[in-house]
Amino acid sequence: MIGALGDPTGSDLELVRWRLLTEADLALRAGDEQASLSFHERAYALDPSHEEARTRLAEILLEQGNAARALELARTPDPSVARLVLRVRAARMLGSADAVSGLAELMAMLEADRNRGLPPHLREEAQIALYIYRDGASAVRLARLNFETQKDTPDLRMLAAAAVAAGDASAIAALRAWMQETGFEDVTVNAPFTGRVAATENRRL
Repeated sequence: MIGALGDPTGSDLELVRWRLLTEADLALRAGDEQASLSFHERAYALDPSHEEARTRLAEILLEQGNAARALELARTPDPSVARLVLRVRAARMLGSADAVSGLAELMAMLEADRNRGLPPHLREEAQIALYIYRDGASAVRLARLNFETQKDTPDLRMLAAAAVAAGDASAIAALRAWMQETGFEDVTVNAPFTGRVAATENRRL
């Protein structure tokens, strides 16, 4: 599957980035974390200010235990909800005081978005519930709501992590049934989902 996309080259920056991020996702789902990291790094190098490329690289670095670099990438003058969540998670893993200021900024941004009537950031709120407040039940509820409309790899993995952390057998069964019906493959979710980041962060409680 990965090789079918070929070597992404050319002058169309958006197309090159899309192909790199697609290969990164396929590699991640196939269990090749180093290849996925390499593709993410190449996508980020095209334009370090690009929101999705920067955020996705920070996320995979955090998942692989490189909290220091993830925190560096998550610290930006133009923060987003997704990057603030990563900033707080990485800072907590490192025992950095940045976790406190980052969480305050994150909560203020979420409140401002709610006041403006913007759609909720369900996946990020599920991450907050699971990794910051250790509330597995709320994380499952939010992740399931998110999965109703968003079914990319990060959404799938968020629901799986929340379901396992909460011991929610029905959510796990529903997720696996969906994967079987659609043919969606992800070796991490297919295997017993222990979750390196979840385990690392939980040890810091």
